[in-house]
Amino acid sequence: MDHISDYRPAAGTLAIWNDGLGGGEYILLLRRSTKETSFHGLWELPGGKVENGDNPLNTAITELFEETGLKVKPESAIDSRHGFFAPHRDHDMKKIYYAFLVSLDPFEHPSFPTVKLSEEHDDYVWLPMEKAIQIEPLSHHAHYFLTEMLK
Repeated sequence: MDHISDYRPAAGTLAIWNDGLGGGEYILLLRRSTKETSFHGLWELPGGKVENGDNPLNTAITELFEETGLKVKPESAIDSRHGFFAPHRDHDMKKIYYAFLVSLDPFEHPSFPTVKLSEEHDDYVWLPMEKAIQIEPLSHHAHYFLTEMLK
């Protein structure tokens, strides 16, 4: 039987933006760069490994900033989920992945927020959640959490 210590913790952000005028909500997805060692071209959520001593929410917020230049405060997290993932593709590790739904302030971002990509990614897109879940190829983490949030 697996124990939670068998899983490497990771955290990500489902960054939501809306115009505040009823125009709908959009989620941010990032595309993995060809410069990365794996998963080239895969659409995913901003996120990364939870370092020893850090908590998943802080990791998610830090990774969002490092990968996109977008700043959010911990109190902007309006929902969270977690999931356990078996080894997949070219990774042999099991993960517990924490995802935090954070809302970007429409007063700070009256139009789609501009993203400043890190070297890990080469493109980004803001999509309605229903369309985001259909983009391909989509990471299994992102697919799982988008499905959970649509329930």
